[in-house]
Amino acid sequence: MPETDQIMVLLTVGGTYLLLILLSLFFYFKPPQTINSLYGYRTSRSMKNPENWHFANKLSARFMIKGSVIGLLIFLVSFVFLKGQIAISTLTLANLIVLCISLVAVIPLVEIKLKKFEKSRS
Repeated sequence: MPETDQIMVLLTVGGTYLLLILLSLFFYFKPPQTINSLYGYRTSRSMKNPENWHFANKLSARFMIKGSVIGLLIFLVSFVFLKGQIAISTLTLANLIVLCISLVAVIPLVEIKLKKFEKSRS
């Protein structure tokens, strides 16, 4: 793979992971304070009351940080060890699929914990 293509993959995929890590850290340290329809972890269960809202937003940010860091590590390892063995488009697509899976996986993980949180409070 030409060096310019390697740099482009590092910037796009790696940059996407870094941006997601920064956004996750922002939401962890500055979660939305009130239930709103604009941003935050918004499901019917998380929006039931302020306690659920705060718990779900803090937890989802924590899961997103972990998923993004793991995804970035997978990307860097695959980039280093596979960059000359598979096509650049395949490498990029595979890592973006990992990114999507890590984002979607947050929902059931948070919902399970949120359901337990609700039960412990009643």
